[in-house]
Amino acid sequence: MLVAAAVAASPPIETITYRTSPCEGSCPGYTVTVSSNGRAIYDGEYFVAIKGKRLFRVTPTEFAAFRASLAPYRPSGVKRCWSSAVPRSAPTGRSTVC
Repeated sequence: MLVAAAVAASPPIETITYRTSPCEGSCPGYTVTVSSNGRAIYDGEYFVAIKGKRLFRVTPTEFAAFRASLAPYRPSGVKRCWSSAVPRSAPTGRSTVC
């Protein structure tokens, strides 16, 4: 006798990347990539306290808060990267959100 097991489909993994760019000064340059599955990567490049890549984990609540904080800067329906004036310490720097 063959018994079929119901398998629940997992929701797709959402990934958000936040990247800062150089400015005319000492703006920090770093990239943070956070996924809904909890995986996160920080990559500090310049004018940061920690340089290089660091892996860390986020909870579903932390991911939702990160997504919500960037929502005003993410056009709906767009799945590619864009550069915008996301608030940061120096007005001449740009931030990229994916």
